[in-house]
Amino acid sequence: MTTVEEIEKELRVIVAYAYYSEDLTQAQIAKRIGTTRIRINRLLQQCRESGLVQVSINSDFTACAELEFRLEQAHGLDRAVVVPTPCSTDDIHKTIGEAAGNHITTILKEGQALGLGWATSTAPSSSRKNVISTQ
Repeated sequence: MTTVEEIEKELRVIVAYAYYSEDLTQAQIAKRIGTTRIRINRLLQQCRESGLVQVSINSDFTACAELEFRLEQAHGLDRAVVVPTPCSTDDIHKTIGEAAGNHITTILKEGQALGLGWATSTAPSSSRKNVISTQ
């Protein structure tokens, strides 16, 4: 005999498979099984919380992204930028400068510019649009 708990577990598996393996939207899954998108969202959350679904991001930058989010949450930041440590210590300033330049480019609006004092870490950022380094 099938219990309500077994039926719910099977439903979570069906929903998770449809969402993660078949790339169906939550609305499409809800329509398909005759429920609401909100219920599908809750079922997917239960799948992650129970360990039925585990998300793995395979990238060299995963640790940086995770640290960025933790820093933002811990310190109430709008945005944190973390870069991987370069292989060579000679590239540290360049890596930081390029990341700073990329970030500044995303936050400056049309017609805005930013002036920076010339330094080892800021030099690479000066190659970005609207970033002006002065010596």
